[in-house]
Amino acid sequence: VLERENSTFGVVLPKIPPMTIAVGAICDEGRSVVVAADQLVTIPNLNLHIEGTLSKIVTVSSHAVGVITGNIADGSEIFAMAKPRIEALGGNSTVERIAECIRLSYEEFKKQRMERTILRPYIGIDFSTFQQMITMAPQTSVFQQVAIEISKHNLGVDLFIAGVSDGASHLFGIGHPGETWRYDIYGCAALGAGMSYSISRFAIAKHSLNDSLIVTLH
Repeated sequence: VLERENSTFGVVLPKIPPMTIAVGAICDEGRSVVVAADQLVTIPNLNLHIEGTLSKIVTVSSHAVGVITGNIADGSEIFAMAKPRIEALGGNSTVERIAECIRLSYEEFKKQRMERTILRPYIGIDFSTFQQMITMAPQTSVFQQVAIEISKHNLGVDLFIAGVSDGASHLFGIGHPGETWRYDIYGCAALGAGMSYSISRFAIAKHSLNDSLIVTLH
């Protein structure tokens, strides 16, 4: 929607912010799972949104994919960090174990980011040293300020993990502060700025795990 200012009629139409979205839905009596995502890339420092051809859906194993919402560069780095962990599981690992590998990588990446942007600039220490200081060091004002900054830190990345193992489809979400959510029982989920709209659409359509693949794609 374009914003019209100083028009003949004095009408101003509000700007609608760019909407990023990832959706996932289990269907076909639990045998299939569908995921979809936009291709909008956000450059935070410039407040710029670009609709491109970069896919936010990443293959993480022969039977599972990941979907990124939020900072796509950080999300891609998390998946890259998780790759050795996933490969170590072997080719027949469950989707749940794959999701746990990615969660651990999310947690590790978050610690590294807090170390580079908060701990080292403020007090010149790494994350493991900070953890030791929590129980040993006096609670100075600087230390308390750092602790507050860490408690507020959010990567701004949410991930879907979807796949099939043991003859059943699975859908997991991973996000702040490093937690995993299982959406198998709901059969559908959404992440990103358009989450509420998508969840409402699933509710209106009365989506069920028993819906056919064709209906779910529609």
